[in-house]
Formats: sequence, C-alpha cells, structure tokens
Amino acid sequence: MTSAHPPFDTRIFQKECKSLAKAGYDVVLVAPHDRDEIVDGVRIRAVPKPRGRVERLTRTAGLVYKAALEENADMYHVQNELELLFWAQLLRLRGSKAVYDMHENLLKSIPTKPWIKPLFRPVVMFACMILERILMHKIPVIYAEHSYIKDYLWVNKHITVLNMPLTSQLLQINETKYSTPTLGYIGGVTAERGSMITLEALNILKEKGYHVNWECIGHSDESHQKELFEIIDGYELKGVQLRGYLLPAEGWRIIARCHIGLAYF
Repeated sequence: MTSAHPPFDTRIFQKECKSLAKAGYDVVLVAPHDRDEIVDGVRIRAVPKPRGRVERLTRTAGLVYKAALEENADMYHVQNELELLFWAQLLRLRGSKAVYDMHENLLKSIPTKPWIKPLFRPVVMFACMILERILMHKIPVIYAEHSYIKDYLWVNKHITVLNMPLTSQLLQINETKYSTPTLGYIGGVTAERGSMITLEALNILKEKGYHVNWECIGHSDESHQKELFEIIDGYELKGVQLRGYLLPAEGWRIIARCHIGLAYF
C-alpha cells in the first residue's frame, strides 16, 4: 500500500513485490497509477494520482485503504507515508495483520523539508512524534537502515531490510562511457538531496573552463523541476539532462555510461 510512491518504485516493486511474487505469494500493489495491470507476476491495483500534497494526505490515502480492504489480504504492507499509518491502525483494529515499512527517519527529515517553514518545523516535529507513537502502536516495523533503531527504541517488533542494489542485474550491464566527463545521479530529485548545489557546482566548473555534463534521473515535483530549468538557463548549462523517473533497468544503463556517481547525504 502506497499513496505517494510510483508503482514501479525500486524498493517497493522491484525488490519487495517481485521477490514475494517469485516466492509464490499472491501480491497486490495498491498505488497511484494510470490503470490496473499485472507486471512480472504482481497485480497493480490503481487509484487516481493525487493532484497535490493535501489530496495525497486525505483523499488518496483513503482510496488506497478502501482498495486494499476490498482485497481481504492476509497481510498488509504499508509503505513510508505517515497518512497511511492511520489506516494501518484501522486494519489492525479490524483484526488484520499490518506492517509498516519505514524508508526514512521522519522526525530527522522534517528540518530538510523546504515546504515546511522553519518557524513551524519544531511544532510539526512534536506533532509527528506524538502521531507516530499513537499510530505505530503494536504495528511491526521494517527499517530501511540500522540507524533508525536508536530513535525508535519504543518499537517492540522490528527488522531491518537494507535498500541494497540488485547486483545480479547490475553485473549484466556493459555500456560505453560518454566522451565528455559526466556526473550521474539516480534517486529522488529535491533541493535537500543536492539538485541545486549540483547545478551550482557545474556552473563553477564551467566558469573555470571545465565542461562537465550531468545525467539526473528521478522524480521531482513540477515546481522544483521548473526551478531547476530556470537555474540551468540562467547558468547557460548545456549538458544537463533531467530525465525524470525511469524504470531501473533503463536508468542503470544511463548511469553506467557516466564517469562519476553522486550520492547525497
């Protein structure tokens, strides 16, 4: 169950759903998507894509819950969206089994959210801390990193499943490098993940006479994408490719042609 992630998200679809389907389980992924379909043994049940953050937190989350409930599943795997924790608790109270997949440390990520004004971040953090305590009550948690454990000592049932690459697929890639030095990034494209800093760095290199390209692969919202294009035009950067979200196999082949990989922390 997800209200925010694309249906073919690497962790959710490529690793979790496909692995379970290959193991013989009947897997249904409820997610915002254009249509219902079956891909690699996983049945995707689509709900309308949200038109903004408020709709995602309210209407989309409710539609995801309604669709999931109709599946009458043996286990509900709720992805990393706080709004779905409310529905996960309803599932638990109905007698269903639910687990929560924590992709990020929510409380530590709030100070990096540009859409939350700095003045309100302490209040938002406190509210989220209370909500997490209530909504995660008695729900087993899957952590994406070992570091989360120390911040959630009150969670009794948990396991860590690291977001490691699918090496079997990566080792099959054999691509020729670009002729021009090229940076490569694949992941969420946001200011807090370094998109704007990278453009500034590319401009500094350009001013010093170095021509370096950038292959940027990943989803970004429309407002941030517009902001990035304005910076690219302002700096007159010629070698930046903002490719948006690509399926992993396609994205990896492009990254394999790059010379330097970017990892933002």
